[in-house]
Amino acid sequence: MHDVDNPLVSVITPMYNCQDYIGQTIASVSKQTWPHWEMLIVDDGSTDAGVAVVNEYMKNEPGIRLFSLPANTGAYAARNKAIEHARGRYFAFLDSDDLWLPEFLEYSLNFLTRNNLAMCFSSYDMITEDGTTVIDQVIVPDETTYTDMLKLNTIGCSTCIYDTEQVGKVFFRNLPMHEDHACWLEILKKTGRAVGIKKILSLYRIRANSLSRNRFKAMQARWRVLREVENLGLLKASGYFCHYAYLGEQKNRAVLKRELKTKLTSWARRLLSRQAM
Repeated sequence: MHDVDNPLVSVITPMYNCQDYIGQTIASVSKQTWPHWEMLIVDDGSTDAGVAVVNEYMKNEPGIRLFSLPANTGAYAARNKAIEHARGRYFAFLDSDDLWLPEFLEYSLNFLTRNNLAMCFSSYDMITEDGTTVIDQVIVPDETTYTDMLKLNTIGCSTCIYDTEQVGKVFFRNLPMHEDHACWLEILKKTGRAVGIKKILSLYRIRANSLSRNRFKAMQARWRVLREVENLGLLKASGYFCHYAYLGEQKNRAVLKRELKTKLTSWARRLLSRQAM
């Protein structure tokens, strides 16, 4: 039975070759001002030392539970493994290279309960791979609906939290990309809406080799969600896809512009530093 006054939050974290980041991710959960959490980390057939890093943290953090898949299957399978074993009333998602600010859980839970909501998501900063610089800031809309999400996914995976007593356990589809988008659509069919938090509560790390950065594959995955998962007709799916392509391209250009500016600024500083020596 769930503790009504101090509900447990299950933090769902898939991990694949993230030895350089998983320690920081775990630390950001350990520093949460809401102490009632469990962190379910599922290793998806990693070939690096990520499991060893997690085991080291588990020595001093009893809230962490580690599971392993026999082979690299995909983030959807890792998340589903964690969901199967999750015991919390609330589910929150944190990828193994992203970070939460210390008040993420407490603020999100208070927001949910105060507004009698089933699902919410927060604004976030996009940071460089080394975590030292903010590239861009994403301020989410006041709310999103199923129809809104067919046009554009405005829910960052590591910013979402939902109430299983209202929604149930929602599992991820077997998709190479956009499996989180498909999951949010499934939840929104039940809840009607998810409400956005304007406050920055998490940090999304931009990595050079990130699968989500491959624009062509991302567009293929989005089309598959519209046609095969949501079973939309060709005309309707095409309309939503064009909307996504236009808005997504605008967003990508803005991020790339900020990235270029950040790199040029860093290069200029290094150059000036060398000249001053």
